[in-house]
Amino acid sequence: MIWNARELEPGSSARVIAYVADAIHGICGRELLAESADVEEVAGAVSRFVAESGRAAVDARYLMVLAARALAAVGEKTAARRVYVFGSGLVRPSEWEVTGGQAVWVLDLKQMTTDGSWAHEMLLLVSLHVVLDGIADVWDETRGRGVLGLRHVCSVAAALAGRGGRGKREAAASEIRDWCVAKLSDVSRRRGWGEAPSVLDLDGSGR
Repeated sequence: MIWNARELEPGSSARVIAYVADAIHGICGRELLAESADVEEVAGAVSRFVAESGRAAVDARYLMVLAARALAAVGEKTAARRVYVFGSGLVRPSEWEVTGGQAVWVLDLKQMTTDGSWAHEMLLLVSLHVVLDGIADVWDETRGRGVLGLRHVCSVAAALAGRGGRGKREAAASEIRDWCVAKLSDVSRRRGWGEAPSVLDLDGSGR
């Protein structure tokens, strides 16, 4: 389940707790949570943090980031990663006519380099490694048939290239795409899929 961003008033802790708990269950499912996991307790911790921050309203995506941190703090690393990736909107489902009806999961690369302060190739690749491993199960049902759409490849490539010219930017963009292709090919082999998801650069798609 993908949760849309919207503002919630933190004054009613019960409402925030219910929202966060429902989101965790919806995104993760019981299979990603340990039997001992207390989702209500995690949601309560998020609600208390928001209340103590004095915010008049909070974006739902911010709640999911807090929930991911809280899950990680209690040892639920896999669930934390899942909540962060899908709950924050870093990865979301979409439909594109050029894919011939195949499911497209869009990865917003710009969210991974929002302030530009760590726009370094190695850090980006490490982050991509974690994200693609974390979302791999979305293609299990189709045994790898599907599409990974990359949004904002050009802007991220420009950040990586620094003051380099067009050639360096294009090389950086190509390297990002090629790395995702290689990573998904490796994931396909490890998970025993029949094929690997294709990678589509959405920057030139007109949307």
